Amino acid sequence: MRPPVPVIAALLALLPAAPPPAAALETSGWGRDINPGQAEAVLAEARPGLLAILNASPAERPARIEAFLEKARWTSEAWKRFRNPELKPLLLRLAEDPDWTAAHRALFALDRYGGDDVLRAAWKHLFHAERRMREKAALTCLRTWSAKGAKDLSRGDWKGALAALVDTEKDPHVRAAFEALRKRAEGKLAPQQVHEEFTIEEKDGLRWTPFLSGMDQARRVAPGYAAKGVNQGGGGGKLPPAATWTTPLLGYGEEEVKGTSLQPFANPRENGMVHTGQDVGACMDGAGYYAAADGVVRLVHSGSDMGTLLVLEHALDARRTVCAVYMHGGDQVFVKGGERVAAGQLIGTMGTGFSLENGGHFAHLHFGLYPGPFEGTHNYGYKKKADGLLDWLDPAKCLPLWRTLGGIPEGADFVEAMAQAAEARKAGYPTRAKAILEEGRRRFKERKVVEGFDQFLDSWNRDPKFTKGLKGELKVEAFEAAFWAPRSTPDLVEKREAALRALREEWSDTDLGQRLE
Repeated sequence: MRPPVPVIAALLALLPAAPPPAAALETSGWGRDINPGQAEAVLAEARPGLLAILNASPAERPARIEAFLEKARWTSEAWKRFRNPELKPLLLRLAEDPDWTAAHRALFALDRYGGDDVLRAAWKHLFHAERRMREKAALTCLRTWSAKGAKDLSRGDWKGALAALVDTEKDPHVRAAFEALRKRAEGKLAPQQVHEEFTIEEKDGLRWTPFLSGMDQARRVAPGYAAKGVNQGGGGGKLPPAATWTTPLLGYGEEEVKGTSLQPFANPRENGMVHTGQDVGACMDGAGYYAAADGVVRLVHSGSDMGTLLVLEHALDARRTVCAVYMHGGDQVFVKGGERVAAGQLIGTMGTGFSLENGGHFAHLHFGLYPGPFEGTHNYGYKKKADGLLDWLDPAKCLPLWRTLGGIPEGADFVEAMAQAAEARKAGYPTRAKAILEEGRRRFKERKVVEGFDQFLDSWNRDPKFTKGLKGELKVEAFEAAFWAPRSTPDLVEKREAALRALREEWSDTDLGQRLE
C-alpha cells in the first residue's frame, strides 16, 4: 500500500528538515504507583522526609528540603498526594527540577495549593522542550489563573505570549491546551469543579488524599467520605457529520511507563466480565483529555467507581452516530452537558491515581466507543462476556480508520497525504482512499508531487482488489447502516451474521476484506 520507493525518496527531498525528537523520559520515580503494592512501598519511603520538612522550623525548612531532593525524585508518586501548607516550598522547588518528570508531578500537586506563585512556576514551563511538560504547565496555569498574578507574566505581555504559543505550537493536543488557557485568561472559559478532593490528617500530622485501591475500600481508608458528584445531561438533535477525528490524549498509544499492562478492548476477566473499551495513558495523572471529534456533550458524571465520566456523541456520517466514553477523569472538566465541542478540544483532566476522584484505579483513561445515539444506561466499563460485544466498538481499530475519513488535514504535507490514502485503503475504504489521492493532486502543485499521486493511483487502478472493492463498497455501507447499532438479541445476531457471511463470500478477496473482518 506504500508509494514506490523512488517516489517517496523524491518527495522526501522536498520536505524541510525534521524537528528533533521529543525528550526521552528520564529515569525517575514516574509510575512507581502502577500497582497497589508498589504504591504503598513508595509512600513508606517518602514519609520520613516529608515529616522532617513538616516539623522543621521556618529557618530549618530550606535545608530539610535540599536534603530530601534526591529521594524526592524517586518518590514523586507519594508526595503528589500530600497537602500540608508546609510542603508547598518543597513542591515549588521540585517544579524547577531538571528532571521534567519530577517537575510535572510537582505542578500536579501544586494544582491543589493554588496561588500566584504556582501560576508563575507553571508559566515558565509553557516554553519547555518536552511536550508533556508544556501541556501540564498550560493546565496548571488554566487552573490557577488570576488577573493579579498575570501582571507578572512575560513582563505583563501575557496576551502576546499566549498568542505566540498558540501560533507556533506543533503538537495539536498541546496547542488545544494553550487555546483553552487563552480563553480562560480572556474570561471565555470557566473550569467546572465536579469533585471536591477528600483529605485526611494522620496522627503524625501529614495531610493527604488517601490511597484507595478500589471504591470498596472507601469506608475503611476514608472514614467520613460522602460522594458529592454531579450528573449533567443535555444535547440531542441532529449533528453534522464530524469532519475530523483525532486521538483523546497526548501520546495516545505510547505508554509512559514501560511494561505497563493496560486492558485492550474485549479483555476477559476472571469473573466472566469483558472490557468494553481501551485503557490508555498510564500514569498520566493530571494530563488533559480531548474530544475525539466534533460533537455534543451528552453526560458529565462524577462520584462513582468510574471517576469523572464524560460521554460525547458524534455523527460519523449522515446516517450513523457514535458515542465516546471517557472514564477515570479528575476533579475538573472544561465542558458542560449539552455543550457543542470541536475535534481536539480540551474537555477534562485525568484523575489522581488510586484516589476517590478517579474511582480508586491507577491513573489512566478508559476510552470506549459504542454505535448509535446516547443511552443513559450504556456507559460502563465491563459487561458479561456471554452477552457479546456487538453493542461496543474497538477504539484501536476504529480511530485509525475514522481519522482517514475527513480528507487531508490542514497543514499536512504530500507524504502524509499519501500515507493517509494508503491507510484508508488498508482499512477497507477504497473510495475514500481514491478521493484523498485526487484531493492531494489538486492541492499540491509541484510537478514531482503531482506525478507521484498519478503514479500511485495508476498502480491502484491496475490492482483488481482495488477496482473490485470500489464496486462493492455501496453494499458494505448498506450492511453497516442496517446493523450499525445492534442489540444482542438472538434473532438480530443471526441476521447480522448471515448478511456478513454473504458479503465475505463475495468481497473478501478485495480491499473490502479488512473492513468485513
